Amino acid sequence: MFDRYSGKPTPLGMPGIDWCSPKRYPILAKILKGMDPDVIGMQEVEPQFWEYLAALPWVQENYIFSCNVNGPSISPWGVLMMVHKRQQVVGISHANVPAFSGHMCLMPIINIKMSHATVSIASIHLLAPYTKSHENARTGQDNVLRQRMAKSCGPEAIVMGDYNDWPTSEFTMPTESNYVDCWPIVKGPNDMGKTMDETNEFCKLKIEEIFFGRSDKLFLRSPTKKLLPIQASLVGTKSVNDENNDHKAPGYLFPSDHYGVQMLFSVK
Repeated sequence: MFDRYSGKPTPLGMPGIDWCSPKRYPILAKILKGMDPDVIGMQEVEPQFWEYLAALPWVQENYIFSCNVNGPSISPWGVLMMVHKRQQVVGISHANVPAFSGHMCLMPIINIKMSHATVSIASIHLLAPYTKSHENARTGQDNVLRQRMAKSCGPEAIVMGDYNDWPTSEFTMPTESNYVDCWPIVKGPNDMGKTMDETNEFCKLKIEEIFFGRSDKLFLRSPTKKLLPIQASLVGTKSVNDENNDHKAPGYLFPSDHYGVQMLFSVK
């Protein structure tokens, strides 16, 4: 979560609170290091968080970034992906997924050579439909994303990110696209898997309740059926104080206003 609107009221009138990014950065890094993921997708990354991560020894030793610190994908803010050096990267590109004329929303796509095929892994952050004009733009952006997922990614693909949707307006992929939503495959149709809700005090104080739901998703396309999601969990579910075992941060502060999603895939 970026910091540029810290302390300011939200577009729909939620009160402004301090987002305390300097206190959140170390916890976000701690969570990522503990998971030891092959691929990380993060939204609302600002150059200062890029620089913070890039200075960490474990990041320098193990990860490559999808862009540089001055790249248009995160300047002034945007989507960053990190991929572990144990994976064989054969290409990194960006596809624009605009919401309206002149708008840039870059989706990094990392191609990784696996035993059965080259897999495209992408990360996206869709526009939040806070206003009527945003709602109209968002409809167009949804359609552009579907096109990019179909054409810019390879046959074997995982597309993850913050879809900024809500339970009554879920982002979906048509059946003929061959993309499937991974969470219900692993957890079953009755597990809501909410990444935004009142259990996150930070989210509760700054996000309107209409948006509470599973807005962070992973979609999979695997015609070979050799790439399968087998485990899923939410991460970042403890407060910053609980993570640090102290009371130095505001009591409401969590690592982010969204819980993260960790997904494990098997490759047959």
